[in-house]
Amino acid sequence: MRLSHLHALAVAVFSLAIITLSSSQANAASPKTINYQGRLTDPSGAPVPDTFLFVTYRIYDSPTGGSILWDSGLESIITKDGLFSATFGTNVTFPLPASVFSDTGRYLGITVGGDAEISPRVKLGSTPYTRTTETVALNSITSPMIAPFTIVNNDIADNAVESFVVQDNSIKAIDLFDEPGIASNNSSGSVGLTSTSMVDIATVTITTPAPGYIYLQAKAYVVLTGTKLTNYVDMRISETAGGSGLTSHSVRIGNEAYFSTASHRWPAAVHRVYFKSAGAHTFRLKAGRGPANGTATVIFPTLTAIYIPTSYGTVQTVTSNPGDNPDAKAVIVNDESGIVPGEAWDVDLRYYEMRAREASIKALEAEKQLRRARSQQLSKHQ
Repeated sequence: MRLSHLHALAVAVFSLAIITLSSSQANAASPKTINYQGRLTDPSGAPVPDTFLFVTYRIYDSPTGGSILWDSGLESIITKDGLFSATFGTNVTFPLPASVFSDTGRYLGITVGGDAEISPRVKLGSTPYTRTTETVALNSITSPMIAPFTIVNNDIADNAVESFVVQDNSIKAIDLFDEPGIASNNSSGSVGLTSTSMVDIATVTITTPAPGYIYLQAKAYVVLTGTKLTNYVDMRISETAGGSGLTSHSVRIGNEAYFSTASHRWPAAVHRVYFKSAGAHTFRLKAGRGPANGTATVIFPTLTAIYIPTSYGTVQTVTSNPGDNPDAKAVIVNDESGIVPGEAWDVDLRYYEMRAREASIKALEAEKQLRRARSQQLSKHQ
């Protein structure tokens, strides 16, 4: 079930219209989040220019003063025509516990950049409190009440559904939304880095049906600001927590020096390949900062895992153009009239798939070298 609530408020510097507010709870052990959208305007009511901003959200037990029950830490938003969206509780450093909503008197405070908190605070309606609902009457929710694709595998606890619960022939191929071959974690949150010791930015778990390769690809944006001195971030994919510094599996994003203390935003990407046996495997995208100059923040991290079997069995086809495949075998093919239409070759499709993956990996390496060369060129001009 998804509920929405509407709020509006005005301030001297910015005004913020909360357009939608919804909550989600996968299960008792999963992270709890509240999604929302808003709009920032100037004193005349016009939307602020499209920009990148840092925002802090707090939940209080009073419309003024009171106690802070939850603090989001420094989050980042991007405005388009003044509109923006974000999710409370996605930052692993500042989880949003259900205990925050143990009482109905809860108020949301929002601070944009270095400005004072927007006033008045927004009273949270009934939506967040649906998070604490534990039970419903047996058989009170039927399938027509559930919109298509609103429940996916992440909404169901491990081992919560047993075979005798599922009716025969009730699940078809089109219903299998997330198969074992791919898993992904996309976050709209941000993580501020305070140490050279690496912290998890995103994690993903993939279940493989047989031994094979797992190709992992990650991307994010790195925001460096507040200093003209050395400021950078090291990022890598790993199975273990912690670590620091640059390794053969890492990328370094940043510069040795900057022209100004303004915000510098860098795209970052890293990939890695593992060979694993059948089973569930968890991988981490983690990052740590360099010297303690200025601030370093990672935003919008994405980590994707793709399973590649070591053997597909027989995957053959006939083509008139085998390309550079050295194992292509000439064959005779008759059409419906019995006439041979031309030359043909029997080929294994696995050859072309592996060549395509090699090309993709080489393209990523070339992109990484280009970014490194540009960074070195910029350093020479400083």
